[in-house]
Amino acid sequence: MQNISANEAWLAFVVVILVLSAVLGVVEKIISIKKKVKEPEELQDNKLNELEDRVCKVERKLSDDHTHLTAIDDSNRITQRALLALLSHGIDGNNL
Repeated sequence: MQNISANEAWLAFVVVILVLSAVLGVVEKIISIKKKVKEPEELQDNKLNELEDRVCKVERKLSDDHTHLTAIDDSNRITQRALLALLSHGIDGNNL
């Protein structure tokens, strides 16, 4: 085996370091590109989650309003039937 001089060893070390730094640079670029590609996806997911929460709130309020309006309709129906019964019996407040 041939002897390697200090300069050749140093040169080999520098070459290995340069190759490693180049590989790490490429890996870093790939990771940054991957993050940039996923970024709009994450923003879209966040917007969708916000919209889903908003729709749930609106549906809950709509359900509450429907329940309230149904109760009002039932109350009005009872009042109107009572008035109809009073009118059909001739009770109008004029016969005292």
